[in-house]
Amino acid sequence: MDTFSAEDLPKIGGIATVSILHSFIPTHWLPFSIVGRAQKWTLSRTLFVTAFGAVLHVVSTSLLGITAITMANTIAGEERVHKLASLLLIVLGGSYILLFLLGKGGHSHSHNHPMEKMAVAGLVLVPALSPCATTLPVFLAVGNSSSMMVLAIIVLLFSTITVMTSLVALSFYGASQIKFHWIERYDKLLVGTVLCLVGILTLVFHDHEGGGHSIGEHSHRKLIGLKNYCSYNNYKHMLRRGPRGFLSAGCKVTIRLSSIKVFWAKIRHELNRFLSLSLFCRLQRCSQHKKPAIIMTHLLSIHFTLKPSCITRPYYQPYNRCSNPCPASLLLCTSRSLSINCISHRGKPLRRRNFYVNSVHLTQESQAQSLSGSSQVSNESSKPKRVMVIGGDGYCGWATALHLSNKNYEVAIVDSFVRRLFDHQLGLDSLTPISSIHTRIRRWKSLTGKNIELYIGDICDFDFLSEAFKSFEPDSVVHFGEQRSAPYSMIDRSRAVFTQKNNVLGTLNVLFAIKEFREECHLVKLGTMGEYGTPNIDIEEGYITINHNGRTDTLPYPKQASSFYHLSKVHDSNNIAFTCKAWGIRATDLNQGVVYGARTDETEMHEELYNRFDYDGVFGTALNRFCVQAAVGHPLTVYGKGGQTRGYLDIRDTVQCVELAIANPARPGEFRVFNQFTEQFSVNDLARLVTNAGEKLGLDVRAISVPNPRVEAEEHYYSAKHTKLIELGLKPHLLSDSLLDSLLNFAIRFKDRVDTTQIMPNVSWKKISAKPKTVAA
Repeated sequence: MDTFSAEDLPKIGGIATVSILHSFIPTHWLPFSIVGRAQKWTLSRTLFVTAFGAVLHVVSTSLLGITAITMANTIAGEERVHKLASLLLIVLGGSYILLFLLGKGGHSHSHNHPMEKMAVAGLVLVPALSPCATTLPVFLAVGNSSSMMVLAIIVLLFSTITVMTSLVALSFYGASQIKFHWIERYDKLLVGTVLCLVGILTLVFHDHEGGGHSIGEHSHRKLIGLKNYCSYNNYKHMLRRGPRGFLSAGCKVTIRLSSIKVFWAKIRHELNRFLSLSLFCRLQRCSQHKKPAIIMTHLLSIHFTLKPSCITRPYYQPYNRCSNPCPASLLLCTSRSLSINCISHRGKPLRRRNFYVNSVHLTQESQAQSLSGSSQVSNESSKPKRVMVIGGDGYCGWATALHLSNKNYEVAIVDSFVRRLFDHQLGLDSLTPISSIHTRIRRWKSLTGKNIELYIGDICDFDFLSEAFKSFEPDSVVHFGEQRSAPYSMIDRSRAVFTQKNNVLGTLNVLFAIKEFREECHLVKLGTMGEYGTPNIDIEEGYITINHNGRTDTLPYPKQASSFYHLSKVHDSNNIAFTCKAWGIRATDLNQGVVYGARTDETEMHEELYNRFDYDGVFGTALNRFCVQAAVGHPLTVYGKGGQTRGYLDIRDTVQCVELAIANPARPGEFRVFNQFTEQFSVNDLARLVTNAGEKLGLDVRAISVPNPRVEAEEHYYSAKHTKLIELGLKPHLLSDSLLDSLLNFAIRFKDRVDTTQIMPNVSWKKISAKPKTVAA
């Protein structure tokens, strides 16, 4: 076996340097970290798979190098091979540097895509089938020396395994924030510089002539020859191109020196900051087979380059809505969402972005073609998978949380249980017995196997809300977390203040949380039709086109709130509209009508999943109250003349509307308004329907007029548009005789729980006082 000499050190150093730098590239080590965490592997198993993949990668690379040497030796002798390899090192290194100076830097290592679906097989086959051509010239420089070849392979193996396992271990324990993305940006400049240095040193110091010259003399002679050769070739090149050649050469030198200066400054900057780009891959479960839907080709077939000019957009945009897309080539087998923490070219951290992609291959040309097409995003590609339901313990919130969970969304409930506190304060109770939230969630999991996460706290506490956002990372937020009763807001000053503070500040905190932590998150906010009031014109869905003095504009529909509660909803709408415009938040405001019913497919699965059913004068809605009053033989309490007309909907339609809004999100910066109801009734209409249905069941039902405690028009025009949700696919449950019969039977079933003292209204709009008041039990 050959012995080692001083001239072999540059080769070994070059191999070690190139392999270390190359191992830093994310496509080598990051897939092992992502899949290990996604598959819930232990650290030891992840590191073992990483090391095994690194070994196979080095083996394939070494075989490529040995093959290249064998082919070269059949063409020329060893001395010529060494000279050829040295020159090839310099040429290849120069080409890397030239690509960097021309703005085509960055790693372009292409991996094969294994067909196996098993994670381990996919991980180890990809590096095994992807030898790195970057080290090929270095292997050629080794020549026929078997000892040098063995040492080179050992150095390459040790460097690759060490770097890959170290980076995987760091990212596995949450240290993926430390990623030297400057290496990825300056990859070609680094590798090119090292290759050129190794080639020059090999050319200068490698001597097989065996003459009597000393190493110093031989080196001096070769340096002079190299200088003359380079000078002659550069001069000849410039002469061929004339004045343009001299100018081009001068520009290249200037650009090269400037780029190298910026490069070294960037190294010092990055070593001080340790800022990073961290890539997350979300797992989703297959709804039919309940298997992890992540396949290795989904992860390892991703190759992309993010340009700062593209990623510094003030808000998220899906790929087929981006007006200036990043030149990227994406190949995924199914639709997936990738969250990326981006660092701008000036070192300023950018917010997390989501890139939703379809099962297509996007090159620069095909991406531009898709951008020019339809702007409608398919439900499958844009539908969020993680939904945070704020106020998920309440009337609408609980039914919505169960419905979304049953539709295979990952659901988290955020609630402070203040609604239950209101019952204790006012001496009220639900018609149906409702279990604690913990019992509800446990029962749901035992019946369906689906887990609902729970965050207990007040969204007016921004620290709590921030931690919930960072922990759950929602794709959509359904915001029910507000004091929802107009009569409650009119009891006294303290409750009016509480309603405004809780509702307005809570919504502001949600908006800031989205901006700070989940900028791509879609806000689905429950509004109210009461914001519009009862105008003498048709009510549009959020916006109205006005012609005034010869000019036309589309403006938010005028609001005429009728209580402090409704005013808080108006403030919410204005705040959301402003943040959509200013921050690029995407939001849908569901202006909901009066909800009736208590049963959905999910709440009927077990008595511990029952929803609340309010019938009192503070939180009970008109139709629910009438059904309970008919069940216990109490006259139906019609306020005033009974001509008050509103939009109504079944609670089953409430959950359906929320799902449709989530599945069809608003565009970034869009404040979208849907009027959420299915039918219009006056109070007198409802009283007649309940009376007729009660008589069929043998109940003695009659209606009486009671003084109206509210300040409102009792007879008025009312015609509201509600077509947008129908267009999205809403299939309404209309108020039929069979549905009324079901509601009445439901009320009769629990009539022993009715407290008749809570039926009559006892909150007056005109008699509200600054003095705290407790509603009499």
